Formats: sequence, structure tokens, C-alpha cells
Amino acid sequence: MIYISVALGVEAKPIIKYFNLKRDNEIKKLQVFKNERITLIVTGTGVLKSAIALTHILSQSVIDEDDIFLNIGICGAKSRKYQIGDIVLCNRIINSELSRNYYPDMVFEHPFKEGSLESFNSPVYSEENVIGELVDMEGAGLFEATTYFFESYQLSFFKIVSDYLDGKVTEKDVETLITSALPEVDEWLRKREEFKVEREIQFSLEEIEEIERVKSRGRFTVTMENELDNLLIYYKLRGENILNILKKYRDIEIKDKRESKRILEEIRERI
Repeated sequence: MIYISVALGVEAKPIIKYFNLKRDNEIKKLQVFKNERITLIVTGTGVLKSAIALTHILSQSVIDEDDIFLNIGICGAKSRKYQIGDIVLCNRIINSELSRNYYPDMVFEHPFKEGSLESFNSPVYSEENVIGELVDMEGAGLFEATTYFFESYQLSFFKIVSDYLDGKVTEKDVETLITSALPEVDEWLRKREEFKVEREIQFSLEEIEEIERVKSRGRFTVTMENELDNLLIYYKLRGENILNILKKYRDIEIKDKRESKRILEEIRERI
């Protein structure tokens, strides 16, 4: 399943039409549209509001390792290096309120421009105090929410430049911009869908033996073992050698759960 979130109904309208989505009338508090391939969620604007809305829907969903999450929406640009209508894949997301940075994984090839996105809780009409190259009102909240449900390689944040922080954009402009961007995003998305973790990420016999040895000696819980598997899948996805990590812990002796947690945290930080 591909999960797509948008902030506004006007952003959702062309997506609903393009993918031929139907309203899910069983969901009352939010607007959700679906078909067999796509689930579209209209979250509303605001960092916190959008995070709560998305969490509400995702918590009712069964998400697996091959599912994909996209945020699609318009944004203001601080720099004229971006043209109106440019599709930008965000490589850094900044929460303006918390001064916190997030870095989406850029592991899949793509034809789009890249840029940093800063999320605010209210509209921005000036470059003053803006750190990011692009500005929206939901990206940071969505990123935080999705990390509870998806692995980082499953997340992509697409922004379509609509203005230069001057507010000169109409609903018709928004529909036109989203409509124009969808064929190129969908072309990339169909290639992205071809990637299947079970098929593409296969551990060698040596790797499997090292993984099982670390799990056994590390006295990990089932939850910790699952997290270790996901971390190693992501590391291998990046083309790295997981044996370089695992061999450090092949002869560990664990006395309590605190030590197990410390080792998993070390692996998480290294990856």
C-alpha cells in the first residue's frame, strides 16, 4: 500500500482524480480516500495537527516493510533557484518551533531537485528567520509521526513550489500545480514499488550466522530482535557491509537487559 498525506482538500482533489480514489465513509473524523493501491489522508495544516491526524489513521492500519509513505503538497520557496512548479524531494526537514532537524533517507534514485524544508505553525510571508530553502506547515510533524510506523527508507516528502513566500497562490493554482506534478511523481513511484525488501535484501549464510550469534549472546527480546533486523536491512540497503558491525559483538557476554539495550543503541547510532 502507498500512503499519501496532504494538508489541504484542494491538494487532495487532483490526487483523487488522478488515482481514481473513493471516499472511505467508515472514517468519520478525517477525509480518507482509497483504492487497492493508494490510501490518501487529508491531515489539515499545522505541525501538531497534521501529526495527530496521520497517527490516528496509521494506528488503524497494518503496515509492512514494502509499504510506502509520501507527503505531497505545495510549499513556498526562499530562493529563486527553484521555479514555480518545481518538484522537490526533501533531504532535510526542520521543525521551526523545536529547532530540530530530520534527514529523510535518499537511497532511491530520482530525477527531482532536492532541498531543505522548514515547517512552521503559521503562514510565512518573509525570509526573515527562515532556515530552510522551502517552507510548509506540516512536514516536520508528519516525519515525526511516520517514524513510529515506517522505517526511514519507506518515507519520501515531495513539495511543489507554489510561491516565493508572498502568498500569491490561488486554489486553482494549487490544483494546477499538483495535477502537473503527478505524472512524474507516479512514474518514479511505480519504479519505487518494484523494490521488495524480501527479494532485494537477502542476507548471506555468513551474515545470517553472525546475526543469530549476536541475537543469542545479546539476550535480546523479540522486539529488540525485530529492531535489529530492520536496522541491518536498512544498512544493507545502503550498500554497507553489516559484518563490520556484527563481528564487534560476536563474543559479547551479557549480564542484564541494560547491557542488551546499550548494545542495540550502539548499533542504531552507528547505522
